[in-house]
Amino acid sequence: MTFSKWLNTFVEEKDLDLDHTFEVEGDGGLNLIPLGAVIETMQAWPDGLQAKTKGKLVSIDFANGDVIPFFKGIAGVMALNKYTNLTV
Repeated sequence: MTFSKWLNTFVEEKDLDLDHTFEVEGDGGLNLIPLGAVIETMQAWPDGLQAKTKGKLVSIDFANGDVIPFFKGIAGVMALNKYTNLTV
């Protein structure tokens, strides 16, 4: 199963709202980034980063944790446009 398909299934099974909007600060001020945009960005990442992301989400889920803060962190990186500093 591709990462994109896995991630879409994960989001659907968790009943996450793709319209949920994260309010994150960027270099130009406040950014409003919907979960759907975060998902699309993650689906475009290189395979290695996708594998790390999947592992992190599985780990959070296994511990019955809330994955929304993880996605908000990604939105924060998007707002700063600092993908070179991204670690999962």
